[in-house]
Amino acid sequence: MLQTLCCALYASGTSAGLLDTNDPGLKQIVSSVAFHVSFDDQTCDADLSKGDNRAMVNGTPVFIEGVSGKAVKRVNLRYPTEKNLDLDKPGSLAMWVFRTSNLEPHPEGLAGSWWMTEYSGNGYIGFEPRGEKTGMFWAHYFKNLANQSGTFTCDWKFDQWQLLLITWRGPRWTVIVDGKTVSDGSLPRAIKQAEIAPRFMIGAAAVAVDEFTIFKHPLTDEEIKLLMKAARH
Repeated sequence: MLQTLCCALYASGTSAGLLDTNDPGLKQIVSSVAFHVSFDDQTCDADLSKGDNRAMVNGTPVFIEGVSGKAVKRVNLRYPTEKNLDLDKPGSLAMWVFRTSNLEPHPEGLAGSWWMTEYSGNGYIGFEPRGEKTGMFWAHYFKNLANQSGTFTCDWKFDQWQLLLITWRGPRWTVIVDGKTVSDGSLPRAIKQAEIAPRFMIGAAAVAVDEFTIFKHPLTDEEIKLLMKAARH
């Protein structure tokens, strides 16, 4: 899967794994990876990273079958921002999410956001689901920027994997679910890298996460289709 291919390309520049790396579009996607965690080894540390790969874990990870290999649920994971996530340059982050319809109790003390930067004193930015059919993207407490939040309709599915993708281009932020744009708008100004916390967080009590990846360029529609196709093979 993507983890195998990323590590092989990163190490030697050659193709390996289950993906057809003769596809130039797929090679472009993989060459643009800055950070990737697959959970396939049943740990939460990143398989590939430009910076520190170690996870700070809040909760007790539960590893389940994912969209490819293993996934993790019922946990918040924090990773270093430095060299892994750069908001000063356009990019994308992608994660497969699985919302369960069962009513198992959720661990207390876990944040509900699926992705966010930690609060740093300067502000923080993130995404979270809001009910069964909506999501919310927000940016709060940044200096010289009024609190921003937008709620939009998302066609969330229960008991199946979906691809959530967030792209940034300066002040413009786009949220895409299963290849469909659900939110596309601009903040009054761009969030600078120096303003965000030293760590970002993924995961939540009520969702499983798989194949979290940060890319060094905004993924195109065709690249998103390739990513979805590759993950489901």
